[in-house]
Amino acid sequence: MVDATDAPTASAGSDHMLGKFMTVRGSFRPGGDDIILATHPKSGTTWLKALAFSIFNRSRCSLDNDNHPLLSDHP
Repeated sequence: MVDATDAPTASAGSDHMLGKFMTVRGSFRPGGDDIILATHPKSGTTWLKALAFSIFNRSRCSLDNDNHPLLSDHP
């Protein structure tokens, strides 16, 4: 686990986020089936959301379907 005291705080507007992070970190208890996806800002978060959507919803659509969400609703 990453120590929150190592988190960067020099960025403009990030100080309030560190406090929120520390609050959540202190009370968060992951479940056995939890999945945590995280990226740094501006490092492909839109694509990460598209990949997460496709993984969680892949049983809904056949790849043979021309209306597959990844073919029609991509980022």
